[in-house]
Amino acid sequence: SMGAPASTFSPITLLDLHLAQGADFVLTLPAAYNVGLYVVRGAVLVNGDRPAKTQQLVVLGWNSTDVQLTATEGSLVLVLAGAPIEEPLATYGPFVMNTNEELMAAIADFESGNMGKFPEDE
Repeated sequence: SMGAPASTFSPITLLDLHLAQGADFVLTLPAAYNVGLYVVRGAVLVNGDRPAKTQQLVVLGWNSTDVQLTATEGSLVLVLAGAPIEEPLATYGPFVMNTNEELMAAIADFESGNMGKFPEDE
C-alpha cells in the first residue's frame, strides 16, 4: 500500500528489507510477478530450503506468490519484483534494450560519454 513518486511503465515492488537474526518475513506478491532477491549482506533461507548469502541473487519462478525469508544472521535483502514487460530483450552486461541495434547504439553512447560522466572522470 506504500508508493513512491517515481513513474514506472509496469507494476513493480522494490523493498529494502532489514532482518534481524532469526527473523521471519513473508512477502505476498501477485502471481504473475518475476521475483529477484539480492542479499546485500547477511544470510537468509528462502522458502525454507534455499540458502542465500551476501552478494547472491535468488531468482524465483512465476507463481511465487508467498515468499518466506528467514534470516540465519542479521541481513539486508533487496527485493526486486514486477510484472513481465512482454517485450523482446537484448542484453549485454548492464545494458538492456529491445533490439540488438538499440543495444549497439546504447553501448556506443556509453563509450562516447553521451550518458554522462562521473565528476572524477572529467
